[in-house]
Amino acid sequence: MEAILNRSNFHVIENQGPNTLARFLRSTLTKAKAADLAIPFLSHSGVLTTLPLLRRAAARGKVRVLTGLYQDLTDPKALRALLRAQEQTNERLEVRLSRNRKFHQKLYIIK
Repeated sequence: MEAILNRSNFHVIENQGPNTLARFLRSTLTKAKAADLAIPFLSHSGVLTTLPLLRRAAARGKVRVLTGLYQDLTDPKALRALLRAQEQTNERLEVRLSRNRKFHQKLYIIK
């Protein structure tokens, strides 16, 4: 296991101070060749902020976003914006919605 950890780059995101998810995504998606994101819910402002980065990453490789409807927090406008981007990128940016109403997983794999 140690050899695997030495070749990988793991980050713990606390979402406090300078260690925020937005900052992490800005710094990693600008260079990404692919990305897999599991996000429990989406806000419209969060999608608007992140969408240009997702589009640029999708121009270089596949970007997959899995989200849910956790506690009905996902904004329908956010989903519509991502679905439009999915169409406009010929599904290089792929969006999926979990049917599990308790979906609350968070994972960000940036290659």
